[in-house]
Amino acid sequence: MPERACRLAVLSNIPTPYRQELYRELALRADIDLHVIYLGSSHPKRRQWAITPTGYPSTVVSHRVLEIGEYALHPVIRPWRAIKRHRPDVLIVSGWDQPAYWAALGRYSRRLPVVGWIESHESSGQRRGGVSQRIRAAYVKQLSGAIVPGDESRNYLERSIGVHVPTLEYPNPVPEPSPTFTRTASAVDGFNLLFVGALNDRKDPLRALKIAEELARTGVSCTLTFVGDGPLRERLEQHRANNVNTRVLGYLEGDALEEQWEAASCLVLPSHSDPAPVVLSEAAARGVPFVVSDRCGGVSALVRLGAAGRALPLDASDPTWASAVAELSGTGEPIDDVTCRPSAARLAKFVRDLSQQGR
Repeated sequence: MPERACRLAVLSNIPTPYRQELYRELALRADIDLHVIYLGSSHPKRRQWAITPTGYPSTVVSHRVLEIGEYALHPVIRPWRAIKRHRPDVLIVSGWDQPAYWAALGRYSRRLPVVGWIESHESSGQRRGGVSQRIRAAYVKQLSGAIVPGDESRNYLERSIGVHVPTLEYPNPVPEPSPTFTRTASAVDGFNLLFVGALNDRKDPLRALKIAEELARTGVSCTLTFVGDGPLRERLEQHRANNVNTRVLGYLEGDALEEQWEAASCLVLPSHSDPAPVVLSEAAARGVPFVVSDRCGGVSALVRLGAAGRALPLDASDPTWASAVAELSGTGEPIDDVTCRPSAARLAKFVRDLSQQGR
């Protein structure tokens, strides 16, 4: 007699676009009975992510939300009703900044394994002290398990909060590249650098420009392409870089974005705060190497999976950054393990094991 499918509920604040394909893959699995519960269709920090979930069972809880700055305070009752209707064997709580998450650890069932999907780490800019840190610690200490992008977040939980639970290292899953995807960077003369992300101070595209200029000083041809939009776009468009061909293409997706990945010799991301940038998994899936700041999470796990990447201290000198970019440019092989189907298999095994431990 086949074993019963593990009933998995995921509680999340908003329908993030980059996890839709993962949930669709999970929903296709015979060993997982998935239901995703969203606290709303949008969030003050991510209103552009207001999308309609498709291809997997989901509930978008509709209620009045109290917004205080960038925080959205959700009531507890309706999310809990949605969770109880699904009767999960395991509950994954994505994030930890919503009061409804505390409800996830309320006295619904002492036997229900609750897993925190946590991306914060020591240097991501997300660490907080005082009351906020004590609340986080109280939350994490009740978890049965954790999903983290890499060592950076694992160490934060274990060293800063003192919590040791079964942990799945899980770089953000991404869809498979197009079957026609072909790396052409090896045919490019010099360095063809790529920056993908919001053009704002937090991502710091201006620093990427300085790194490219440092490379150009060595006498090698250098092109830097910015894919994204934001308040720094006009400044980047007007900047006249020394010996660097700069291109500001705005937001791209589909084939237009794939063309940039195909031509890229290296992704450069000197972010000041980036707990787990999805773009690193996108680069790894395509075999594009990356050089990022140590404020980016998930680098350790991606490198262990075989990605060509390196994290440098944010305050490392421009020549140090340029040297790392020059060393890694053009290297790298595509990594299948970060795509959604194998990632869904890993997550399914993790939650099944937790479910069996809780019985």
